[in-house]
Amino acid sequence: MFKNMKIGTQIAGGFAIALVLTAVVGAVSIYNITNVGGTIQRLATLEIPETSAVVETERKMWQTNVLSYEFDVKQDVQTRDEWFRTREEVLDAAESIVPIATELGHDDTLRAAADIRNRLGEDRRLAEEYASLVTDNRSVREEMDAQGAAIRAQWTAFIARQNEEIQRAIADEHWEHVVEETALLRLANDALDTVN
Repeated sequence: MFKNMKIGTQIAGGFAIALVLTAVVGAVSIYNITNVGGTIQRLATLEIPETSAVVETERKMWQTNVLSYEFDVKQDVQTRDEWFRTREEVLDAAESIVPIATELGHDDTLRAAADIRNRLGEDRRLAEEYASLVTDNRSVREEMDAQGAAIRAQWTAFIARQNEEIQRAIADEHWEHVVEETALLRLANDALDTVN
């Protein structure tokens, strides 16, 4: 077919075919670049923020666990308040996941966020009960320590008096009295050991 055409027509036809192919390749490229742009936009505005929110939620959960163990050890108001505040931050972080996961249609992520919210509600109740018991236990322990110190002081004074009685009985050579006082001294020492 190209044999019967003039050279100028063949060259013009070749250019026309090249132009059509270039236009087709350009249109396909523009279409693909537009799709890539949309994908990048989706990643930047939804996928990456969702991942960041999930990571932040997990980080806050670990921090909450560490603070609960720290409260076990320290049993102070400052650690308790920080523990409770961080637990609320976990809830806020889980809430921030919901609109993004809804937009993306990530049902598994939405179920996980709902599960976190539900568990935190139960955790809040248990943690507050536990913190209250720890606080009560601490005040009872302080009261017991004060009472124990008073009892130890009484037993120590009694033991000192018994030692004086034994020394006087030895000096006076009242051996029966020495045996009686020694028996009382042994009971007093046993009682002091029990208090301690």
